[in-house]
Amino acid sequence: MPEIVKGAKEFNIPTIRANKKLVGYVNGGLQDPSALIFVPDWGNEKSQPLSTKFNYPSLSGIYRPKNDDDIALTFRSYCYKIELKSAGAVLVAKLVTASLAYDDIWFGGRTRNPWNIEEFTTDSSYVPAACTSAARCGVAALRPTFGSVSRIGVMSLSESLDKLRPVCRSDADCAVVLDAIRGNDPNDLSSRDIPLEDPFSVDITRLTDGYVDDAEIEVVHVLESKGVNMVPFKLNYTLDSVQGIVNFMIDMDMLAHFDEWQRSRKDDDYKSQSQWPPELRRARIFPAVDYV
Repeated sequence: MPEIVKGAKEFNIPTIRANKKLVGYVNGGLQDPSALIFVPDWGNEKSQPLSTKFNYPSLSGIYRPKNDDDIALTFRSYCYKIELKSAGAVLVAKLVTASLAYDDIWFGGRTRNPWNIEEFTTDSSYVPAACTSAARCGVAALRPTFGSVSRIGVMSLSESLDKLRPVCRSDADCAVVLDAIRGNDPNDLSSRDIPLEDPFSVDITRLTDGYVDDAEIEVVHVLESKGVNMVPFKLNYTLDSVQGIVNFMIDMDMLAHFDEWQRSRKDDDYKSQSQWPPELRRARIFPAVDYV
């Protein structure tokens, strides 16, 4: 059963004892066929020197292969090549989002929910998330602080909001993965070495958490049973108003990235003419003063 390793100097990663024998290595134990677990010092392995890092090409505007049937990128993301691989992670598949990270639009048809093929999957994270798990069958995700994780190797949609996050089976798994992929990448000027406090040593009875009226009440009850001080509160604004502001930011950021795509009238070939093409045209009329 899960337990905390005593005497750990860094990250107290919960480990699993199988047959009373601890199975795990500095690389994370992912090459071992036994239970997948991590030891406290699994992430202490030094990063590769700068001279051995991959030289990523500089991409401007929209990046598309010449052939829609060949969508594989020719380089690996910093998170995998430098961070996860050195921790012993195994690359199982390479997944992409929808066309411009919207809806279920894909050159091969429509993407479906693997847990219910009568449904279609949507949003920017639907391919990676839907292929591994789904909200209806259990999933944990952690959206990190901006700058915690390098975005090299990712098609950016909104420079101000885009983040890389772990989507795992449990919150503990998310913490383990985030600890591996976080850190400064010299090729991503927005990335920083942001500290990550040990989440497994937090005394949750000292935490206070707020929740709104339409929150998942079962989650509230679970946290209360664990000793968290749960406090209800009301928003002085609507979620729709906040979403409107976020959409405004996304449109402005996206237009900066896909300006050439639209000026060359390639947006006329975009399958969903009701989404990005008109939104990007509308973004051109917003004054810089109002945006700032």
